[in-house]
Amino acid sequence: LFKQNLFIEWLHKPMDDLFKESMAKTLKTKVRVSEGAVYVLDRVNNMSLIQRGEARMVYYKSRPQAVSRKPQAAHRKAQDATPRAVEMEKAKKGLRYGTLKHPGKDVFVKGRDGEWIPAQDGMVVLGGDEIKTAKENTVELELDDGKTGKIKISGGTMMRINQLAKDPGTNDMITLLDLAIGRMLVKVEPLKGNSKFEVRTPTALTGVRGTIFEVSVEPKAES
Repeated sequence: LFKQNLFIEWLHKPMDDLFKESMAKTLKTKVRVSEGAVYVLDRVNNMSLIQRGEARMVYYKSRPQAVSRKPQAAHRKAQDATPRAVEMEKAKKGLRYGTLKHPGKDVFVKGRDGEWIPAQDGMVVLGGDEIKTAKENTVELELDDGKTGKIKISGGTMMRINQLAKDPGTNDMITLLDLAIGRMLVKVEPLKGNSKFEVRTPTALTGVRGTIFEVSVEPKAES
C-alpha cells in the first residue's frame, strides 16, 4: 500500500523532480535482459554488462553529474507549440517520431502547450513529449514505425522521449528515453554504425545495440 500510494503521488509530480538528488536517493532501478546484452552505468560512471537471463539492481550514488544528462527537449519555445496534425506531417517528411498503439483510457501525453491530453491510438509523439499511464493502463510505443524499437509501457509509469536524433551525414541515430517511475519492456532492433539507444533513470543509464530488456524504477524499501 505504501508503494502504491507513492506511485500515485509521484505520477503527479513534474518529471524532472524525480531526477533530482533528493528524490533519486529514494529510488532504485532494476534492469532485466531477455535477449542479447546491455551495459549499465550508475551515477558515478561504474559500468557493468548484463547478459541474457541476468538482472541487476542499481541504487543511487553520489556525484550525479557523472551520468546525469539534462533533458534536451523537455522545455520548448513558444513557436514549437504546433498542432498534432502538423507534427504528423513533419514526421512523414523525415523527422524521427514515435507512434502510440492501444492506449488504455487513462494514458496521457503532455501536449505541446504543456498540458496533459488523453492518448489516442495512432497518436504521433516527438522528442520532448512525456507519457503517463495510470495504474492498470498500458500503451505501446513504436519508434520510427517499429524500425528502431518497440516499448511496452506498463501502468503507473511516467516517461519522456528525451531525444530522437538522426545525423544527416551518417544516418546514425541517437535515441534517449527517460524513465522516471514505473516499468518499460523495450525491444530494440539492431543498430547500425554509431547509433545509440539508451534509457535513463534517476539512478542509472542503460544502453543497448539490439536486444530485449526491461527497466523498472520503484521506491527503495524503507530501512
